This record gives sequence, structure tokens and C-alpha cells, in this order.
Amino acid sequence: MEFDQVKPIVYVSRCLGFDYCRWNGDSINDSFVNRLKEFVEFHTLCPEADIGLGIPRNPVRLVRGKSTEDILMLQPATGEDCTDKMIEYSQDFLNRIERVDGFLLKNASPSCGINNIKLYANAAKGSMVAKTSGLFSAQAKARFPFAAFEDEGRLHNFIIRENWLIAIFTIARFRELDKNGKIAVLYDFHARYKYLFMSYSHKKMQNLGHLLANHHQENYDVIYHNYEKGLLELLTLSPSIARRINVLSHMFGYFSKELNAPGKQYFLNILEEYRRGAMPFIVPIELIRNWAIRFNSEYILKQSILLPYPKELLLLSDSGTGRNIKS
Repeated sequence: MEFDQVKPIVYVSRCLGFDYCRWNGDSINDSFVNRLKEFVEFHTLCPEADIGLGIPRNPVRLVRGKSTEDILMLQPATGEDCTDKMIEYSQDFLNRIERVDGFLLKNASPSCGINNIKLYANAAKGSMVAKTSGLFSAQAKARFPFAAFEDEGRLHNFIIRENWLIAIFTIARFRELDKNGKIAVLYDFHARYKYLFMSYSHKKMQNLGHLLANHHQENYDVIYHNYEKGLLELLTLSPSIARRINVLSHMFGYFSKELNAPGKQYFLNILEEYRRGAMPFIVPIELIRNWAIRFNSEYILKQSILLPYPKELLLLSDSGTGRNIKS
């Protein structure tokens, strides 16, 4: 399945360039979100506007209730308690979602912020007492615990952005398989993602393979469900440099006999540069791709780790620029 045939379904905060709905009536023009529009199916939401707080509106804040687990959403300027409205809205909205591959939410928002949201002791001015999640995002994570969650601020970090992109496109491609209902399709998917999964967890990759090897014991629906559960758990992890080097070494083994001593040493030098953080992962990956083309290795060429998401998204810089406020 080519990338232009599948678009991950992502629920996104509406203020990220889709509407002027922030508390002050602004909209955020985010270069990453703009580029991503071509490659994902966005569905927008703005919990605070949707529950009737208006645009513009008086800011809300999260306040600790009678217990540490009890969190209220209050609007200090009006004294309104928005907690019940927000929770009811969130549950109703999330229950209507049939499929989601990821969430891209506004950072630092009392409703949408994924984490590190300020929690106060009371509605009056004062210092925060803890950090927490926004009310909507907390409900979303409870409803879809294995969806790929991120906020637009964190996605200006290349590593975080890459992990999120890998997750949403892998999940989306897997869910397209459900339409076929043949075990051979699952085998092919697993074969294509073998090395990418190894970079996350060798053990979990093997566990997924064992599920398929024992397919004769269950029907397709059960196998698909169990594989999906294992896949989503695997994607909550992150690739490590050590695991990626192990994967690169495995892939290198397909060509080592074809290369002369200087070629082998060149690859080992590249690995060492990558291990030290002086070389991006794309360099050894492109070297592997070049050898796969040169030596006609169809097995390596079909590996998703070579291009886990559309190449156009690789063009994004990691400078943190390209984000400004429209008013």
C-alpha cells in the first residue's frame, strides 16, 4: 500500500490554523500543520468554543477540587464552573468517533493540553500547585489510550515529530488491512514492518510474529484484534539509537558479502557517527536503500523503516521556526 493511498485520521484543535477560535479570537499559523494537511484527514474541535464560552472569551483555568483527583474548570472573570459542560461535551464528542489514528492538540490549553497544564489551588490569582492534562485531552486519552497524542508545540522537536508521524501512518496502514480479512495480508504487513518494529522492541516484534504463526488456532477477527493491541502497545515506545544500530546491522548483513573491505568499513564508520549523535538516522538508512537498489534486494526495499511516512514530511526543518500568530 503506497502512502498516497492512505490518510491517517487525526483530530486537531481548530485554532491551529482552521478557525479564529482561541480565547482572544486569534488563530495559530503552524507550518507543520499546514504541510500535514495534504497527507492526513483532519477533523477539528474546539471544546471551549463548542460548549458556548464564546469567541473571544474570558480565559478558563483548572482548579483542584476537594481531592487531588478532582479537577474543576472555572472561569475566574465570571465565576462560572464549566466542568460538567466540558466533561459531557468531551464524552459525547469522543463516543461519536468511529476511528481515530491520532490527536494533534493545542499545547498549554486547559481543555486540549496533553500534559504540563497548570493546576491552581483556586480560581483567584495565585501560584500553580501541580501540572495536569486538559479536561478534554484527559477524556480522550481514557477513551483512546493507544492513539498517537501530541501537541503542536512538542512537534517542533524532530524526534518527537518523527515518532508521532511513524505512529499515525503505521496505525492508519494497519487499519486498512481489516478490509481484506486474509491472514496473508497480515503476514505481508508484519514482514514489511519487521525492522521498524525491531527498532522499537525486538521482543514485542517477535510476539506479534508469534501471533501470526499460531493463526490456525483462532479466526481472523481474533488474530487481527490481538495483533492490533500488540501493535498499539509497541508504538507507545520509542526507537533507541542502540536498537536502530542493531536493525541497521541486520539489514547490512544482506549486502556484506557483496561489498569490499573499504565499503564495509565506511558503513561501520557511519554507524559510529550515528551512535555518537553526529549523524542523522536518514544517512545510514539511505545508504542501505542505495545498496538494496544496487543489489536488487526486494525484501529490503519493501521495508517500511526506509520510508515510514511520506518523504515530503522529511523536508521539515528542526529549527522550531515557522510558527506565528494570526490576528
